[in-house]
Amino acid sequence: MSVVVIGQSSEVLAAKPTPTPTPTPTPVPQACAVMPCRYLQIAYTNPARIDVLTTQSQWLATFTTNSYSVKVKGPTRTFSEPLIPETTGRPQYTVTSFVWVRLMASKFVGTVDENWLDTQLANNSPDVVAMSMQYIPGAPPIYNGGGLQIAGDSGYGDASGADFNDYLPVTWAYGSFGGNDAPESSELREMDCSGFMRMLFGYRESLRTPNPATNTAGGITLAAYSNNRPGIAFPRVSADQCNPSQGVGVYVVPYVSGQKPSSYGNLTMGDLVCFDADTNETGIDHLGMFLGVDSGGHYRFISSRNSLKGPTMNDSGTSITGAPCYSPSTLDGCGWAPDGWRSAVRP
Repeated sequence: MSVVVIGQSSEVLAAKPTPTPTPTPTPVPQACAVMPCRYLQIAYTNPARIDVLTTQSQWLATFTTNSYSVKVKGPTRTFSEPLIPETTGRPQYTVTSFVWVRLMASKFVGTVDENWLDTQLANNSPDVVAMSMQYIPGAPPIYNGGGLQIAGDSGYGDASGADFNDYLPVTWAYGSFGGNDAPESSELREMDCSGFMRMLFGYRESLRTPNPATNTAGGITLAAYSNNRPGIAFPRVSADQCNPSQGVGVYVVPYVSGQKPSSYGNLTMGDLVCFDADTNETGIDHLGMFLGVDSGGHYRFISSRNSLKGPTMNDSGTSITGAPCYSPSTLDGCGWAPDGWRSAVRP
């Protein structure tokens, strides 16, 4: 099986001319921290990671060094989105995968916790990807135990950008690392691209696994710890979320200014995909979350887009530079997203 996109056939990947899949690296056996091991462990590089397999060599999970997110095998599911006026005329693609994305309470540093993995293999509660679909057009409202709406159809926000706390709405206390951020009343139920990712990887995960060190977030904190160690907070803006030296995670497709990647690298579901979408500027100004290879063979992502008024995995029916270009939510083809794609980060 190819390690480029777990759960997708090599035939599908080979059908895409450019960028090209990265060749499967030579596996290196990984010793267990506690013997005897119940699972097989295979180490890879670029990025450094460990695939966990059954004794029959069936893939169970991928742990990536310096990343909070773990790719775990689960029940196969299909993601789709309803047709809206802005997407009229475009095919409605779906993404089917058995990869689930879970967050650990701290970065993976090389030792697989098999007990934690057992828990996640049996966990059918919504993961980060499933939660992302709770904000697409027509998504019903979801409330926490206190009656606060934490999910449901989301807009994008105005030019200043709407954060997760604008959507909720709540005042978020960052203490000495930013004070109190009050929600904008005009941006109720709205999130921009980076606010959407902070909602998923920060706030929603904080409801699942509170971090006692900050009492603010679970796997990826929204505010720095009191000693302000670098690389532990999920930043506010897309450029920093896509820069591991400023935020969290590791590159799975390295960033090169002004250049579209020549390879999909080891891109998998749940990775952040980063774009230079504004032709008048240089640098990352948009991001989304990779979903996988869709039913049409396209490399599809979900993001909160101003043009489609909020979180979506759909393509706009609007032509950008003439047929066959349009406004896609894909990394391949033509249009602003494929042309502006620059890197991918595993948070």
